[in-house]
Amino acid sequence: MTQSLIEWKSVRTIWVLLVIPLAGCSMQPLVAEAPQANLADAALYGEMTTFVQHFVAGYESGDVKQMRPLYLPTAMIWAHNRPTAVGWTGIADFFSHSFARYHAEVDAHVLDVERLEDGRAVLYTLARVDLEPKEAGMQPVTAYFRDLIILVHTGEAWQIETNVDQPTTRELFEADRTRVPFR
Repeated sequence: MTQSLIEWKSVRTIWVLLVIPLAGCSMQPLVAEAPQANLADAALYGEMTTFVQHFVAGYESGDVKQMRPLYLPTAMIWAHNRPTAVGWTGIADFFSHSFARYHAEVDAHVLDVERLEDGRAVLYTLARVDLEPKEAGMQPVTAYFRDLIILVHTGEAWQIETNVDQPTTRELFEADRTRVPFR
């Protein structure tokens, strides 16, 4: 049984790293407790909650410079229906486009976090992003995401290595919020 569990975790981790998309949007955490699956790593869960709070503050500020400390220089945002942003210049362009057009308010939930053997962490979140247009004539937009972020600890702070975005529906967002533990 232990061998099967190890194989499943390895397959799931490979699947997560290669397939699941994540959000290039912000997230405001509304977190009560760490999921049962990771109570043993509650400290990491707390660090990820704090990280998400910083992400939200940067994103909602609309200031690209506030997003810079959150990303490795070689980071990537793989966004749905948008070109992949690679490196800080690409990521700054990615955020500049959104920040120029919209002000965002975000409702995000840290679902789970997993520490990988190589020291990286995989963060699973849900987010609802309310976008208020800055220009007259544009309509407000609400988007829902299942997010996956791969982070690296640089010795001073966690930074995003890969940010993958998977849009979802309001119904699935609400259903996923009720699932604890996440997986």
